[in-house]
Amino acid sequence: MGTFKTFAVYASAVICFGGLIFAGIRMMSGRFQDAIPGLFGALFGAGVLGWGAGWIGSLTGQSM
Repeated sequence: MGTFKTFAVYASAVICFGGLIFAGIRMMSGRFQDAIPGLFGALFGAGVLGWGAGWIGSLTGQSM
């Protein structure tokens, strides 16, 4: 289960940073409307980062 927990942490970190980079580039170019999906992606990545191990544990029935 440690592998799944590690995967959840790394995947969510990539999603979070990718969303922030996408949003930052869009904001710097002045397109704030286009930056909103990137910000939601960063929020989703942060949620997976915080709750990912618990979700995997509840789905598999094993403690992390």
